[in-house]
Amino acid sequence: MQSDPHFHQLFQTHPDWLFDILGEPVPANCHFTSPVAKAVQRQLDGYLTADGRPPTVVEIQMWPDAVIYLRTGMELAQVGIQIHPQAAAAIILFGSADLDPRTEPWCSFIRAIYLDHELERLAREQPEHLLLSVLFPLIQPDQSKLVAEGPLHYYRLKTAAAPPKDRDILLRVLTDFLFQRLPQYTHSQLAMMMNLTPLEETEGYKSLIRDATAKGLSQGLSQGLIRVAHRRFPDADRSIDGAIADLDYLQLERLTDVMLDLPDLQALETWLISAVSR
Repeated sequence: MQSDPHFHQLFQTHPDWLFDILGEPVPANCHFTSPVAKAVQRQLDGYLTADGRPPTVVEIQMWPDAVIYLRTGMELAQVGIQIHPQAAAAIILFGSADLDPRTEPWCSFIRAIYLDHELERLAREQPEHLLLSVLFPLIQPDQSKLVAEGPLHYYRLKTAAAPPKDRDILLRVLTDFLFQRLPQYTHSQLAMMMNLTPLEETEGYKSLIRDATAKGLSQGLSQGLIRVAHRRFPDADRSIDGAIADLDYLQLERLTDVMLDLPDLQALETWLISAVSR
């Protein structure tokens, strides 16, 4: 599942929720951003700042990656040089413990957090926490329960005491995760089945509907561009795959136009960073 952009939206809107996952009190003035480490030309998954604690590099890892600790360590060093000299902390938020490669010596000072374990704790301590509804499709393995219980979680988010813009972000993340978990249904079928018709009023759902007809084309185009990228630039790592996969259909078309003109891997990474920031 594609999840990095969704977690960025969640934690940018609610940085306090990351502390709820960590099981820590929420400090004042906490902020979650995604700055670019220029020397490695990579946009960080997250950069957490708050009163009373060192700035923290946050990586979100929902699939296996043998070099995640090495990459996070490099990002931590680069952030210390370019952004804040006291950025001495890093967290990797793994989907589950089985995704953690426990790479020495990095794992001795980079904190590993397991999302499934922490959400179980959060469900015991704060069963009404909205994050449990947003991430319901990630923590419920039974597809029949996704369909049966999805409307309840949708309703909780729709009626939450939050600004309309924030609610729209939460609803968009929930529904996109549902669509990814239930690919056998069309958007309209799933919305009707789950009685989510009011979601059509949100900008998130409108965006999903606009992109629905291009979804299959986008997946095929992104896979083809990933293969071309690795053929042209053998040193490209898996972060390139994720960056290309996260592009929308129009961005993929633009990348198709320029791919063969890019002189080296750094030019491709720069182009991808620019595409994300537009």
